[in-house]
Amino acid sequence: MSSPDQTISLLAGAIMKLQAQVQAQDSLLRAFFTERAVQRDTFPQEAEEEILGIAEAVTQGPRVGFDGEDRHLADVQAALRTFAKALRTELEERRS
Repeated sequence: MSSPDQTISLLAGAIMKLQAQVQAQDSLLRAFFTERAVQRDTFPQEAEEEILGIAEAVTQGPRVGFDGEDRHLADVQAALRTFAKALRTELEERRS
């Protein structure tokens, strides 16, 4: 039987691993969208609006009804808005 400290340590390790995976995915997605926008010669504002459209679609999608779903979807939208802003900034820097 494991002690509470071992359990907490195990959970902390799992959370850190998930965080690293999410950060890696975020970096890969940003690189993908940046490269895609550059190849299409998309203006920074248009690229941002495309991602913001995805964020808007999150609210209009079907709901599952799990406890905390509204908060989860709000967090997803916030992450997409942050991603859109970072993409626009990166594209503006490349154009300068």
